[in-house]
Amino acid sequence: MILEKLGYSFVLASNGEDAMEKAKTAEPVLAFFDIMMPKMNGFEAAGNLRSIGFKKPIIAVTATFLSEDEEKCKKSGINDVLTKPIKYAEIKMMLEKWLVSGKESHVFDLMPAAPAAGTVSGPAAFNPEEMLHAFMNETEIVLPLLHRFIERTNTQLEYFPALKAAGDWATARRNAHTIKGAAGTMGGAELGKAADALEKACINASAEEAETAYPRVVEIFTRYRKEAEKFIQGIKPY
Repeated sequence: MILEKLGYSFVLASNGEDAMEKAKTAEPVLAFFDIMMPKMNGFEAAGNLRSIGFKKPIIAVTATFLSEDEEKCKKSGINDVLTKPIKYAEIKMMLEKWLVSGKESHVFDLMPAAPAAGTVSGPAAFNPEEMLHAFMNETEIVLPLLHRFIERTNTQLEYFPALKAAGDWATARRNAHTIKGAAGTMGGAELGKAADALEKACINASAEEAETAYPRVVEIFTRYRKEAEKFIQGIKPY
């Protein structure tokens, strides 16, 4: 929706393998690859594309960028990193940086993290001001995304106990990672922190850690959803 607002056409992919195939056939001028894509992660997809001659900029998108990830980016041919929470202005800057400035696509050039626009104050789980700032106060973009985030997160949290019982920690981790990454953008800093703890529990495949982290995520999300729905009711129909 942000790309559309900025006037760019785009192709969406559902996983790493799909992203690689679509990048080969659609020949995009730039590719955003989530690092935590299923089937084939962003590093693998980027490396495979580079090996067959894809030369356009590839931007990694991630909620967690570790020191060792910079070397992985260089080896796989990733040009830059966009860290979550993603903001409208940062996507615009990234596109201008690589498509307008004429940078050489083989150079890895880590974009410095933008300073935080503000902090969440008080006990509220949902910060509409922070969310709106991320999208330059474009409510027609924000409201559909907020609805989608609430619905998706609710479904992911409902499925978590079954995933834990089945020992499917990989899927559980992806879900927690998704919640963590999107929560910051959607005004849920506290929810993002709680999801980070749940993701760590999944990485450790620790049912004991999950038994502590999961209820915390559910509790914060319940408050977040209530506050966000009240916010939605106060906005004119989009």
